[in-house]
Amino acid sequence: MGNAGRRCQWNLGWHRGSTTSAEDSEYPHGFDRGVLRGGFVGQTDWAAGVDTTRAHAARVYNWMLGGRHYFPADREAGEKLAKITPYFPLASRANRAFLRRVVSFLAQKGIRQFLDIGAGLPSDGNVHEIAPQARVVYVDNDPVVLAHGRALVAPETDRVRYIGGDARHPEEIRYNAEVRNFIDWDEPLAILMIGLLHFISDEDKPQSTIDFFRHAVPPGSYVAVSHATCDGFTPPRSAAIAEVYRDTVSPTWMRTREQVQELMSGFPEMVAPGLVYVPNWHPDKPHQGAPAEVLGVYGGVATVPAWIAG
Repeated sequence: MGNAGRRCQWNLGWHRGSTTSAEDSEYPHGFDRGVLRGGFVGQTDWAAGVDTTRAHAARVYNWMLGGRHYFPADREAGEKLAKITPYFPLASRANRAFLRRVVSFLAQKGIRQFLDIGAGLPSDGNVHEIAPQARVVYVDNDPVVLAHGRALVAPETDRVRYIGGDARHPEEIRYNAEVRNFIDWDEPLAILMIGLLHFISDEDKPQSTIDFFRHAVPPGSYVAVSHATCDGFTPPRSAAIAEVYRDTVSPTWMRTREQVQELMSGFPEMVAPGLVYVPNWHPDKPHQGAPAEVLGVYGGVATVPAWIAG
């Protein structure tokens, strides 16, 4: 990824205890996490070897969505993020709603195969629920995600697979034996990287991951992304968010719209309206509530024509 244009800047003078604005102390619009309370109870067999004292992005995201698959460290990180920017939980829900709309849109376009990379923990509106006739492979590098997916989702349907994989090594995902046997790579499919790329550093080359799959899929396929942004945030607020994630096993690299657009520069065309704040992408109804820009997530869907596939 190139270095041209404005980049997200962290204010290195920020420290724990700093405040960013008066609104940080209250949730907007009477925010409530919802009714799915609770969490993991104790250290069970499937969690053996998992460091439950450090938060993981997938479990923090589950907490934000009102889920119950998280440990105390994940809840603590989520609460810190919600104090830094009270819209953070709403952004998580907006991102999840974007996923649902993307999958519905692509299913209507005839897509019957989905590779969901960085899938996260099962929640409301999973890909296989939105497109029940499709084959879906969920990919994640968190053993907690894999254990729960295989226990809670995979037994329900023979059209779902959960595999371990790291987006920084896309070839290992593509040539995984289960993926090769389950996905027909001669038929169009959708690559979903929703809320994933901001966990890949510039040094680990997120554009290489995108480029790999752009060439791996057949014509008529789609690549969908969403990405956290620093646009609309002050440097202190951006730095505060980054520091919370640095204390987890999932550091984050927010990027500007220009940077995210550059990641997608290999695609000649994106589905209208292009790369936009996620509430503005094919909304089911006019967006209300918090302004889309304060939610801080861009999203878009690219098409793969014949001349760049393969």
